[in-house]
Amino acid sequence: MLLPLEYQVRRIKEKMVYYKTKEEIELIRLSSLLVAKTHAELAKLIKPGITSKKLDQRAEEFIRDNGGVPAFKGYRGFPFTLCVSPEDQVVHGMPNNDEVQEGMILSVDCGVLMNGFYGDSAYTFAVGEISDENIQRMVDAMKAFSLLMKVHKVEKYKACATSAMREAYNGTDIVSLIKKKTDIKIDIIDPNNCVIETLKHHWGRS
Repeated sequence: MLLPLEYQVRRIKEKMVYYKTKEEIELIRLSSLLVAKTHAELAKLIKPGITSKKLDQRAEEFIRDNGGVPAFKGYRGFPFTLCVSPEDQVVHGMPNNDEVQEGMILSVDCGVLMNGFYGDSAYTFAVGEISDENIQRMVDAMKAFSLLMKVHKVEKYKACATSAMREAYNGTDIVSLIKKKTDIKIDIIDPNNCVIETLKHHWGRS
């Protein structure tokens, strides 16, 4: 059955990629810079005993004081400024009144809307002295991210990189997939540490 023309056109527009002007890119940079400054502000506060709700409150204050709007708050009913995920929670954890503990790793995801454009970034913080296991987890995750970027820069492997991201969202580690489909040299990485959910984050208008 053919869909109405208006609906077909709308679907095509939704899939289109719009190239940004230099002026628009600068606005995206400013939004992303405020995200980075917010992470820096939170870094001063992250220590044993603080709650993720307090971090969320400070993030909202800081963003609004600097001319931005929390991008996540209100999105599909989401009630917070940050997503905060301790330890092995992957992403999109809701801030709560649980106290942060010594030795934790804490993923903090922050988004800003300013001048009509979005900035968005997640950062993983080490709380105090962390275990060798958590250090390795952070190192492996960074290696996996760098590996994916390396693969994506090789024209003939772009499809493989896209496939790796899709498979990783479904629970398959990216290292095994890239080893199988490319001849790129890979350092030793524990695949259990190679979750790339944060690669979904984006910049721009939507």
